[in-house]
Amino acid sequence: MAANWETVDSHFLDRAKSLESDSASALSYFDGRPPDWTDIVAEVAPQRGVVAELQAHLEQLSPSQRVGRLVVLLGPSGEGKSTALMQLARNLALTGAGTVLWRPTGASLEAEQLQGLPIGSHYFVFSDDGDEIAPTIYKFLTTDKRPDISFVVASRTVDWAAVGGATFPWRTVVGFRQVVLRGLDEEDAKLIVNAWASQGDVGLGTLANVVQGERVAKLLEATREQATTDEGAFFGGMLHVRFGELLMDRMRTLLRSLAGRRVGKGSLATALLHISAAHFAEVELTPNILANVLGVSGGEVRSSVIMPLSDEAVIASKQDLVWTRHALIAQAVVDIAEEFGADLPEVYGSITRSAIQVGRREFIAGYERFTYLCRRFETTNSSIAIATARAAVEEDPHILAYVHNLAHVLRIDERAQEASFICERACLNLATYEGKPHHFRAFYYEWASSEGTLGNRHVAIWLSAISLSDLTNTPAPSSQHAELALANIGGNLLTLTEPSKVELYELAVRAIETMSRQMDLSAKAAAFFGRQRKFADKWSVPPVPISECFTVLRTALKDSWKHRERHVGALPPAASLSFKGLAATLKIPLEAATKSAT
Repeated sequence: MAANWETVDSHFLDRAKSLESDSASALSYFDGRPPDWTDIVAEVAPQRGVVAELQAHLEQLSPSQRVGRLVVLLGPSGEGKSTALMQLARNLALTGAGTVLWRPTGASLEAEQLQGLPIGSHYFVFSDDGDEIAPTIYKFLTTDKRPDISFVVASRTVDWAAVGGATFPWRTVVGFRQVVLRGLDEEDAKLIVNAWASQGDVGLGTLANVVQGERVAKLLEATREQATTDEGAFFGGMLHVRFGELLMDRMRTLLRSLAGRRVGKGSLATALLHISAAHFAEVELTPNILANVLGVSGGEVRSSVIMPLSDEAVIASKQDLVWTRHALIAQAVVDIAEEFGADLPEVYGSITRSAIQVGRREFIAGYERFTYLCRRFETTNSSIAIATARAAVEEDPHILAYVHNLAHVLRIDERAQEASFICERACLNLATYEGKPHHFRAFYYEWASSEGTLGNRHVAIWLSAISLSDLTNTPAPSSQHAELALANIGGNLLTLTEPSKVELYELAVRAIETMSRQMDLSAKAAAFFGRQRKFADKWSVPPVPISECFTVLRTALKDSWKHRERHVGALPPAASLSFKGLAATLKIPLEAATKSAT
């Protein structure tokens, strides 16, 4: 195997036992520090039931078996997967069930390495980052028959799914067993509370204030509550019962301490805030994005940031990701930073900028979650939404989707005038912008929404019509876009004709609501078109045959264009627009869309 792999045997465990394990070390582990081998051999953590269960499963191996075994431990971060995996490795090593090989994070695993293992022993290959080697394991199992090799791995559920681990047909090539750790049962909870109690009141934390006979129930209740989230139920339950409201005080003290430890352009507190802010927004930083934020190298961010923050039990990491140990920690850090006067919009803006900068030179999984971060905050924090949207536009000014996003969040923040200005400025050189075909339609529609908000109803109708028209090198509008833009046109025509009857517009409203019946509408769109139908009925507007709807609509568009509140020279006149693609989307005969309007 690779030189940095470990053989877990009596000598290895004795070396770990020789390292000092004191009360402070135990408490830091209980607080959430990732386990090390000293914790395992000192039996700081109690052995949960799943360890004995899997040990018995793996010790049932027979020399005559035709395939090895694969055991996968899954669950969110903070469920105790690493501890259980290390305890299982130790137990198998001590019982002599076979040769136990431990893969450190980031170490290579090649099929050739596995093929080179000598015949004559059973090998248990352990990895705490099973997602990193899942494809290699599957490839090996499908090409090599080595029933004397079994794999025991752990992974966050989301990471396992991301590499296809959940879709590989494991059972066709190996004795497969998958265990999902989620929360605690009563026996495990008793063991854990007793382990905390072995360190006195400081080990129990705020749980020391609870009557002894009720402590286990409190922990179980807290883990059940946390199990309703996507976070680690066990770790979240621990934070609730051992820290409770004191978690804020603990994080406040920690941030003050970290603020004095300088790293690059900031400090460890700066780093923790960015990691927490990303976690709070449901994105995970890569070490290189974090390094870019701080202005340090990837190597330095691992040694000077990730390692010390991991020791403080507030973050977790793997080769290509870093995140806080739990959303409760992320929330506390973000709240305290805001309390200290941190500029959160700038924090999120720097995350977006750094992701785009790093993304130019390497692949980032979930890249669009960084560039579209503004959408995460558009209804909850407009300052952050606008800051992140601006950051994306500043970094890549000719990506049309970023311009659209900025206009959108500005309009949501009642800054439609600025949104409209941004769109009009982009329109002057639209051919230089990059984007998928639907981005151009979305851009015009967003601009139309801003103009409608400003009361420029005719301009809004014009822009919505352009978004539906036969744009150069652009496929037909989707049904979803068609319902949005047609509803926008109909709504604006409705507003224009309500105060003073405009028969042409009334007829167009009827034509649009008739066209809407060609689509499988969302509930919201159905309500919009239903309102238009109601007014058309109220005005006694006669039915418009589906074959005449496009003619009526184009006639109204031409008239509306003549009354436009202002002119935008870069836009095509309404009379020049064609709608063959829209006709195809609505399944209306093509000749109906090409009839000339009067």
